[in-house]
Amino acid sequence: MLRNVKINNLFYEKLEIEEYKPWGAILDINTGEKKAKKEQNSDYQHVAVAGLGFFVNKVVTFDIINNKLILSDNFTKQIEKDWLEIPFTKGSKGHLILNATDDVKSYALIFDTGAGKNIISSKKLSKNKELIKLKEFPFYITELSFVDIPNFKDDFIVLDGLTDDLPSDGILGNDFLYSYIVKIDFKNQKMWIKPQPEE
Repeated sequence: MLRNVKINNLFYEKLEIEEYKPWGAILDINTGEKKAKKEQNSDYQHVAVAGLGFFVNKVVTFDIINNKLILSDNFTKQIEKDWLEIPFTKGSKGHLILNATDDVKSYALIFDTGAGKNIISSKKLSKNKELIKLKEFPFYITELSFVDIPNFKDDFIVLDGLTDDLPSDGILGNDFLYSYIVKIDFKNQKMWIKPQPEE
């Protein structure tokens, strides 16, 4: 535990530090095969991760297209009208959980900035959901929309064997961040999104 830390003019009374331990699985995007544990660990030997504790009581904006991560203590700034609020809940370990739907079932998705792709468990997916197979991609994909913003949709990889460690139906990963700019007020537990500008 670090106390009274200042990082880029942001003050942290307490900042919990722990050793990074990879969880879940790393998939080869070309073959769809899982990497062996030994390979996974070698990929992360020199990785530093800013976990949820880094964002406590901050307003955080993720703008991955423009390579920006903006942290602020300013909770009074008005949110512009082009941002849409999207409710979330917190899981038992502090994960942010958003709800998506395929118009038949609802799915709880963990928001994980460390995940490369949006993923949904095939075991949880409704039976009649349309799956798309792309020639250049070793996975099936499907489209889900957000429960509270039905015309905001994103693609998800459908996987058979998601890790048992995952306390949800799937993951919102970097695919989500490439589609939307995301702003989260961790103090007041609010989230807003807006589409990334089209090129």
